[in-house]
Amino acid sequence: MVGRYWQVLLVVLLLSSCTQLSDMTSKFFSNEKNIKINVSLESDGTINPGYNNQSAQPVKVCFFIVKSKYWSPDGVYDGIPCTDRAEGNEVIDSRELMVSPNQSYQLDFDIVYNRRDDAPLWLVAGANFQQVNDFKPIDRLKIVKKLKKVAVPVKITRNEILVGKLERDNRSRNKDKKEKNNVVVF
Repeated sequence: MVGRYWQVLLVVLLLSSCTQLSDMTSKFFSNEKNIKINVSLESDGTINPGYNNQSAQPVKVCFFIVKSKYWSPDGVYDGIPCTDRAEGNEVIDSRELMVSPNQSYQLDFDIVYNRRDDAPLWLVAGANFQQVNDFKPIDRLKIVKKLKKVAVPVKITRNEILVGKLERDNRSRNKDKKEKNNVVVF
């Protein structure tokens, strides 16, 4: 009787350890991988002035995690990139929020992707400014998928949104200069 008890106990222990081992190996050999993208958004006191340079006003801001460097929201050429929430094969995740002057916001994206896919991800941010001057109402940043966690600063100034940069880098005027991104990697 006692011998039979130990045999049953041994079988139960072996089966439970096999299940745990199976879970660990399936996670190790899985094609899915996670990356956390933490966006820290800050707006200054001059954002989104009215047409007669009125005082700063709230602005609708949108964020997209996409697979293509060249993807843009539908309304970007009309100066309103946050008109519709984008769907489709290129868009992995999207968020919208109303941003007030002199405020800070935190957004967290938890992205699951296929580890065999070598293409980078892109964080695209846009804002529906009332005045669209010579600046586009969107900016983008390449996200390296080999990282587990990325912190991205986003700054909204008068009529401009800057992703991963603390100040304007004159990309349109100085294409030969490398972009300096202030991305914090964990």
